[in-house]
Amino acid sequence: MPKNLVLQSYSVAIGLNDVCILITGGLNSSFTNVSGSVFMFNSENETCTEKATLLQSRYTHALAH
Repeated sequence: MPKNLVLQSYSVAIGLNDVCILITGGLNSSFTNVSGSVFMFNSENETCTEKATLLQSRYTHALAH
């Protein structure tokens, strides 16, 4: 797992193509902070790139592609 990828409860992931997964939002382990983070995970080379944050932090949300 890439060191810069912060896994959180209730984040949402969606596969964008054969190798890229977009991971958004979530809730921290204390259930006190909703995240607006966005990461792009490349499964081919196992790298993770942090993207611009969400305008509205969220968890248990939906994504469509």
